[in-house]
Amino acid sequence: MGRIPKFVLSALMLHCGMHAAPVAAHEFWLDMIDYAPKPGAKVPVVQRTGTNFLGDSFPYVRASSKRFSVIDGRGERVIKAIEGDDPAADVAFPNAGLAIVVYERAADTLTHATMARFIEVLEGEGLDHVPAQHRAMGWPETDIRESYARYAKALVKVGTGQGADRAVGLRFEIVVDGNPYDLARNADIPVRVFHDGRPVENVLVKAFNRADVQSPRSARTDVEGRASISGVSAGEVLLSAVIMMPGDLKPASKSSSNWSSLWASVTFKRP
Repeated sequence: MGRIPKFVLSALMLHCGMHAAPVAAHEFWLDMIDYAPKPGAKVPVVQRTGTNFLGDSFPYVRASSKRFSVIDGRGERVIKAIEGDDPAADVAFPNAGLAIVVYERAADTLTHATMARFIEVLEGEGLDHVPAQHRAMGWPETDIRESYARYAKALVKVGTGQGADRAVGLRFEIVVDGNPYDLARNADIPVRVFHDGRPVENVLVKAFNRADVQSPRSARTDVEGRASISGVSAGEVLLSAVIMMPGDLKPASKSSSNWSSLWASVTFKRP
């Protein structure tokens, strides 16, 4: 039998949930080839998973995609994507203003072989309380099951780019408080974090920038779900956050998970 093309193999792995643990544990984001297109342009969008704003692309897989759309001043439109395409799609931006590209990935499951591996995945995500909570519940220290879901946005300045980011109904999401393209060069990036439509406290929000040797910068949300991240340089920015709670995102699965995690990201290009 001949070699399976890379995009086909990747699609099969995504469809079947055959992720290696490091892939499932790291950031997922939408990488726009152009963050400031002219009205009427089409821009490729790449789905990426990785660390420190460096990651591999993977193709569009319909079975894994719960929502893939673009929102602008005239409403929300489904993005037409073709199975196996990488970049995932060419997104049309017919209207001037701040457009929001939205992607929601269906829940999947992975298994951490040991508690040490589980703790390694949690490090740096602001989830230091989870191992102690896990042990307090008397749960196993091997074969720890986790279900997870991904929620990503990209903010695109179309033409003048007027408008503001806003909550778009994702179960877990980061909202830039205002318009990132209107921020002064050295201003902090103000954000809010929502879970099930409500502000969520004490979430670690990280800001990555490839040009910043001190990346990621970070801040934790207050009781209103607000945080302000300082020191973020100009250029492409990735905001990322994760929360974890006991239980399973896939209650109908044959083997219930101990934990469920929700991962949110936002990308844009800071002037």
